[in-house]
Amino acid sequence: YTFAYKYLNGSAWGTEEPVPSLCNVNGNREAAISGDTILPAFCFGACSEGCPQILPPINLTFRVDMTNEVPSGNGIHVAGDFMTAAGFPANWQKDTMEMSDPNGTGIYEYTVNLRPAEYQYKFINGDQDADEEDGDFLAGGCGVSNGIGGFNRLADITGMLVDTILPVYIYNTCNISTIGLDEFANKTISFSVYPNPMRNDATVWFGN
Repeated sequence: YTFAYKYLNGSAWGTEEPVPSLCNVNGNREAAISGDTILPAFCFGACSEGCPQILPPINLTFRVDMTNEVPSGNGIHVAGDFMTAAGFPANWQKDTMEMSDPNGTGIYEYTVNLRPAEYQYKFINGDQDADEEDGDFLAGGCGVSNGIGGFNRLADITGMLVDTILPVYIYNTCNISTIGLDEFANKTISFSVYPNPMRNDATVWFGN
């Protein structure tokens, strides 16, 4: 038999763990059994049996380009499976984390303090379920299946030790906005490589 499952840090949806892409099967963990079985003691929100070192929280900034959209009068929001970890009552609350456009360029942003891990999220042009993005982020290369026929964006900051600003994605796509890129012409741009130490693969992360 094969079944899907996940753990909750509570007793209701909204407290469920974020299942990393490495062991994520349609949004859940998966177990194949043929008899009495004791599953490994997986770390909550991780694919490993032993919990990895707990790193200090960093500031993670989400950004979205809304210049091709008509912004809702109810605001632009971001929501995801990280919200309880950030101190909110439940995950995926659509009306809680309202983004702002500080420079008036159509680029909205929101910064949250999180421990480095892998998180799923979406942008919402409004504050209701019907207002959230519905793009195929898995095919676009910036997300994973949500397990119920849709897709979520993926932010992997595993092993990061410094504040991180995500790319400016164009709303409902995996395309990265070009607005403001000329600001960095002929400037030195810092970057980091993680995880450190690495094995097989590493990510080069440009802070800008």
